[in-house]
Amino acid sequence: MRGTISKFIGYFKNLIGLALGGNQLAGPILESIVNLENLKFLSLNNNGLTGSIPASIVNLEKLSYLSLVNNLLTGSIPASIEKLEKLAHVDLGNNLLTGSIPASIDNLEKLAYVDLGTNDLNGTIPQLIGNLEHLYLLRLNNNKLTGSIPASIVNLENLSSLSLGNNLLTGSIPALIDNLEKLAYVDLGTNDLTGTIPAWIGNLEDVWFLDLYFNKLTGSIGNLEKLYSLNLSFNYLTGPIPETIGNLEKLTALNLDYNQLTGPIPETIGNLEKLTRLYLSDNKLTGPIPETIGNLEKLTYLYLDHNELTGPIPESIKNLKNLKYQI
Repeated sequence: MRGTISKFIGYFKNLIGLALGGNQLAGPILESIVNLENLKFLSLNNNGLTGSIPASIVNLEKLSYLSLVNNLLTGSIPASIEKLEKLAHVDLGNNLLTGSIPASIDNLEKLAYVDLGTNDLNGTIPQLIGNLEHLYLLRLNNNKLTGSIPASIVNLENLSSLSLGNNLLTGSIPALIDNLEKLAYVDLGTNDLTGTIPAWIGNLEDVWFLDLYFNKLTGSIGNLEKLYSLNLSFNYLTGPIPETIGNLEKLTALNLDYNQLTGPIPETIGNLEKLTRLYLSDNKLTGPIPETIGNLEKLTYLYLDHNELTGPIPESIKNLKNLKYQI
């Protein structure tokens, strides 16, 4: 389907669901849609819709699901959205939206899924976002958000996915976030966060993805045995790589480059047999490359350059037949 949304759609007053996603629709979101007062489900995702989200969306009082992701929508998120008290799912990601996140978003107490990522939003994350007690996904990455991560985020006990990466956030990671026991996906990378990596990170038993890349963090992490991907590159981490790194047996990608890590590469690195990417370059690592590195037969990327490593290249490296890049 291509073209614009027909104005005649407004005649279907009893419509409760409208799904026009994945077409080639263009033009604005028509007022005729927001007059469908019985609508509970509205999905216009993956089209080429332009213009702004009409403020009259407030007419859709029964709406619980709103997906406008992957369009070309501009303008700000209308403040009137706070009156849609039944909203549980809001996906406005991958558009060209500007302005700030409505401060009163916390009025939408049923919200469980919020994706505003990959827009051009600015301002701060609303301080009362922690009131959204049903929230399990919060995606605000790839915007221009400033300020600190609100302390109230520790109240989101159902949160399993938190994406705040690639913004301009400052300050430290809230220390009491260990209430978030269901967290499995954490992306805080490419911000300007400072302070130590809090101890709670080591207690998140279900975390499989952790990205703290390109901040100014210090400290270390705990024993996250379910991790598939760990990215701590471009921080101020010091001290040795712990022997316990070898316990992360599900790890497929380990990025520790561009820090100030010292000491040897631990022999236990050879336990990470699922590893495909190992980035340890631009640190102050010393000693030999461990023979156990030959156990990493799935490795395709190996970066050890710009360290102070000594000794010969181990014979076992010939086992790494999948290597595409080796430095």
